[in-house]
Amino acid sequence: DLLRRCPRLRLVATSREGLRIGGEAIWPVPPLAPGAAAELFLVRARAAGAHLEQTPDLLATVVEICGRLDGLPLAIELAAARTRAFPVQQLAERLNDRFRLLTGGSRTALPRQQTLRAVADWSYDLLFDDEQRVFERLAVFPGGCDLATAREVVADDTLPEEDLEDIVHALVEKSLVQVEPDGDSLRVRQLQILAQYGREKLAERGDSASVRDAMAGHFSRLCAESAAAYVGPRQRAWLATIECEQDNLRAALEWAVAAGDAETAMTIAGGAAWPHWLRSTVAEGQRWLDDAFSCAGSVSNSTRALGLTGRGLLEFLGGRQERADADLEEALAIFRAEGNAAGETLARSFYAEIAVVRGDEPEARRRRLDVLAMYDGRPAGDFERPAVAWSRGKLALLDGDLAAAEAHYRAAAAGFAGIDRPVMRSMALGIAADFDELAGDHHAARMALEEAVATNDSIGLRGLTGSLIARLGWALLHEGDVVQAEAAYHRALDDARRLQNVPVLIPALAGLAVVHRLAGRGEDAA
Repeated sequence: DLLRRCPRLRLVATSREGLRIGGEAIWPVPPLAPGAAAELFLVRARAAGAHLEQTPDLLATVVEICGRLDGLPLAIELAAARTRAFPVQQLAERLNDRFRLLTGGSRTALPRQQTLRAVADWSYDLLFDDEQRVFERLAVFPGGCDLATAREVVADDTLPEEDLEDIVHALVEKSLVQVEPDGDSLRVRQLQILAQYGREKLAERGDSASVRDAMAGHFSRLCAESAAAYVGPRQRAWLATIECEQDNLRAALEWAVAAGDAETAMTIAGGAAWPHWLRSTVAEGQRWLDDAFSCAGSVSNSTRALGLTGRGLLEFLGGRQERADADLEEALAIFRAEGNAAGETLARSFYAEIAVVRGDEPEARRRRLDVLAMYDGRPAGDFERPAVAWSRGKLALLDGDLAAAEAHYRAAAAGFAGIDRPVMRSMALGIAADFDELAGDHHAARMALEEAVATNDSIGLRGLTGSLIARLGWALLHEGDVVQAEAAYHRALDDARRLQNVPVLIPALAGLAVVHRLAGRGEDAA
């Protein structure tokens, strides 16, 4: 009525959802940025009487606390008020019990704003029953999920699939779920605080086990596609999904292990193993497999073979080599007996490669010939042709025939590009760049390395990228492009430090030293 009578009047209203009146313009208020959140925490902590010495360690802990509180001002203020009684580090350690910890807000505030639980209770109690149930069930996804996954896991006889999208939209409107673009789809997420509250409510309702089982089953089916994705046309899409779902995979594995569901745990840990190699998270992949193999319960032969393949690969890469051959040999025997061509290809590829890396040339040659014999027994398809060229290139290198090796690897690179197998294409391009460097054609090496890096970046293959970027820096130096070379070496150095990749760290530092000398920065070079 006021707006109609007073055309120049403007109202600002805060609410958890839009008012849905004519002329309304909605401005979602985002969480505080890390710097602003930390500043608010320190101001409120000192106002509460806490004596804080602003050291780098303290600031890092404060930033961690604010991040775990989703940058929400009320939560930050409640936490800061506790610093008079708790050291900041102890406060961070107790945040898993944040609803009991974060109480005692301003006495002049509304009751629903005096504790963190009161805020959550107030918002939750205003939801309809079906909205409450969807809110609770979405909380089992620590990494969020797309709508297709939500339909599979969240919907059931009481929550029909056809209603789910409307309910999720209502939760977004009420600021209890966030939505973000995910390729051609949308991804829904919850803030950590709301997700913890949702899981508590899910347990109170008695639905926690069934929904978590459904969630773990969904990601088990995703990881069961591992061998098929390695050889098949969905390699890029599957790897991109695995990259996106890391937090959910971790949660699904933990639930399966806790529930004694060995089949699900082994499928997730085994299926995600070779992506762990590509992501340079070998140690985490080993932990996943250790948990899966120690899980009680029965496992099918094919699932055990997938787990053995992953364990053999990651243990070799992680320096625990004594069991790698035995694991891969047992996996090969199971895959052959079951006629699982994709599984055998996956296991045999790694089995052949570790002999080369180990430096056992006779064994490497024997295993590579076994790979070729495997392909000879199959119809020559789109994948088999470049895969055969790759294996022949390996044999030619073992025989010292560089000309034949180069021809085979270039054929493999072109073949894998034509069928969009990014992992194999990246590795073949890296080897092709070796031949370009040997021939003194640094421009061609640069082009091949840039293409390999771009391929890896497109699907997050961090484990394969660092060494390629360091080599790219060397090619750029030979072309006289010192500025781009320095940028490449800095990126390689950042990757090496983040991933603790010493084989990349050394050439990156050496390359930067050369750059500094060429630029007349002798002290930096030293």
